[in-house]
Parts: sequence; C-alpha cells; structure tokens
Amino acid sequence: MPETQSREKLDQYNAAVNQLQASDSFEEGTALAVSGDYEGAAKAYDRSINLRPDNAKAYFNRSVVYIYLGDYTRATSDLDRAMAIRPAN
Repeated sequence: MPETQSREKLDQYNAAVNQLQASDSFEEGTALAVSGDYEGAAKAYDRSINLRPDNAKAYFNRSVVYIYLGDYTRATSDLDRAMAIRPAN
C-alpha cells in the first residue's frame, strides 16, 4: 500500500476514534449532570469539546452545567459559542 493511502487510512481511523471518544464524553457529561455531579459533567463536556470543538450541543450543555455551578460568565460564553456554531438553533 502506498504511503499516502496508509496515511489517509490512519487519518480516517484517528478521526473515527476521536468521534467515538467525543460522543462517550458527551454522554458521560449528560449522565453526570442528571445525577447532580456538575463539576464532573463540566469536565466530561470539556473532553468532548476538546475532541470536537464544533459540537454546539456540548457547548450548550456545558453552559447549563455552569449555570447550576453559578458561573454565569462561562455559561454566557458557552452559549455564545454554541450560537456561533449553529445560529439556527
């Protein structure tokens, strides 16, 4: 297999792994938020956002967690970011 094909396959694999890890972290954040562990939820959403910085839902959910934590500045920042990514929502 030529070098460029190998590199493309590796890039595709890494992208798929990142997607799965981001989804797992997002789901973990949701479960932690529902259980009342807002600090843990924020950290899980942080991981999801680091892997997929274009995920408006993760920013939105983290903003809700920040509201529960009383951090309105960060909540507002995350809401602004979510709206910048998906203005129609």
